[in-house]
Amino acid sequence: MAALYEAAMGMQQDGGGDRISAVLLLHQLADSSAHHIPSMVALGFAYSEEDPDQAVRYFVQAGEDGPHQAALYNAGRLLAEQGDGGGALAYIRASANLTGRSASPEMTATAAGAYAALSDRLLGGIGHLTLQQ
Repeated sequence: MAALYEAAMGMQQDGGGDRISAVLLLHQLADSSAHHIPSMVALGFAYSEEDPDQAVRYFVQAGEDGPHQAALYNAGRLLAEQGDGGGALAYIRASANLTGRSASPEMTATAAGAYAALSDRLLGGIGHLTLQQ
């Protein structure tokens, strides 16, 4: 499984790579019984500009099944761009509150800052929701 994932990522990164074949291979890994979290994350990024709904689907799946901190954050970020403030806050908060091996201090700080900024924007500048709220 790891070798197939690395091959797909190599196809995407090469200047003359076969992006379509890479995405198809990532789909095989993510959508099959393998349920490969890194492939879900890669598909989230692959779809993020052209098909944000599909990107959210893969980020949510990776974030919830992993848990995968960056996937949770990116699901929230895309939901915010789509105007779903409640969903965005939920996933960004989940990313900020993730602990243990699945969390990095840098990503936690990024998510906490994004949560404060988004909640402030949604509340119209009257304050922001704390992570506990």
